[in-house]
Amino acid sequence: MSDEAPDGGDATFYKSVLNGLPEAVLVTTLEGAITFANRAALALVGYGLEELFGKPLTLLAPPT
Repeated sequence: MSDEAPDGGDATFYKSVLNGLPEAVLVTTLEGAITFANRAALALVGYGLEELFGKPLTLLAPPT
């Protein structure tokens, strides 16, 4: 996520809201590269954000 939210708001605010959710949330680019994972998602998959950032979503859920 960039520092500025699409609506002109503060992306830090949105990240803190997403991190507070008990559900796992992943944000990707249109191409499927992971750009954000909240704490619940990181706990679920067992990776750190540094390990996931930029990696394809298929790393976590390979196509069948």
